[in-house]
Order: sequence, then structure tokens, then C-alpha cells
Amino acid sequence: VVTKIILNSTFSEDALSEIESFSHLEIIFYFHLVESSNIETGARHPRNDKTLPKVGIFAQRGKNRPNQLGLTTVKVVKREGRELTVAGLDCI
Repeated sequence: VVTKIILNSTFSEDALSEIESFSHLEIIFYFHLVESSNIETGARHPRNDKTLPKVGIFAQRGKNRPNQLGLTTVKVVKREGRELTVAGLDCI
């Protein structure tokens, strides 16, 4: 999946200067669609699969994390101004 990440106007385009010299980037994102009533603070079955043992929410990639932060690694395709085109973005 190829995706565009666009920095808002708070940042000038030179904030991304030379970022295309990297092959990959780590993107930290906010799970903005998770409702506070769904946040998990303990252990659960990964992917809600009861055949898997329960593990703590911080030991898995669940979206209902208390900090609502996610991390994914992407391949840099190109940069144009404040637009960064990447491949492999895995977030919602």
C-alpha cells in the first residue's frame, strides 16, 4: 500500500529536508478512532483469539492501548514539499 503523509501548515516544507535520504522511517501515530470506553489496561487474548494465551496490552499490537499510540515502519518512496509518499503504512 502506497500512502501520502502530509504535514500540516504548522511545519514548513524544509522540516522534511533530506528525509528522502533514508530508506525507511518509523511513524508514530495516534489511534484517534478508539473510544475511551474501549481502552484496555490489563491482559487479553491477542486478536481476541481465545486459542492464544492472554498477554498484557503492552506486549501486543492492540489498538485499544491506554496511551493510544502506535508505531509502524514504512519505506520512503518520495518527498514533495510537505508531502511524504511511503509504502507499507500500517495504521488507522
